[in-house]
This record gives sequence, structure tokens and C-alpha cells, in this order.
Amino acid sequence: LLGFPIWTRIAIIGRDNMNKKIDSTYEYGSDIDTHDGDVMVPSRGEFLTAIFFVCFGVVSLIAGVGSNIYEQLGGGDEGEGYYDQNQ
Repeated sequence: LLGFPIWTRIAIIGRDNMNKKIDSTYEYGSDIDTHDGDVMVPSRGEFLTAIFFVCFGVVSLIAGVGSNIYEQLGGGDEGEGYYDQNQ
């Protein structure tokens, strides 16, 4: 949750840059009124990539929080970590 403002700022920068890119393509000899309804639609691959990252993030969040809760509740063997076994 603490990283949300960072990712929001990154998304805003990306949106602004995309709007500048779209606006610059309409400056050269085309009528801007005919392009009011244009919408950028992602391809199937881009959509699936975005869905993968969202699902991966949700699963990672659940696994990370779940493992921390498990450890805090005493689910692991105390004193028998990886480094203790290999010394």
C-alpha cells in the first residue's frame, strides 16, 4: 500500500506521454474534429500480458502476507532455518 503513490505517479506520467504522442500525430495535416472518437484498443497479447501481471501481483501479495502471518503465528520450526542446518 505504501508503494501505491509511486505506481500512480508512474501511470500518470505514462498517460501524459501517451496523450502527447497522440496529439502530435494529429497536428500534421489532419482535421482534429474527425479524431474525437478514436480509442486506442490493446491487442490480445497486450491484454493477456496485463492480466498476467495483475494475477501474478495478487497471488504474490497473498503468498507474501500469508507466509508472514504463518511465521508470526509460530508455524515454522524455531531455530532450524537454512543456515542452522548447513553449519
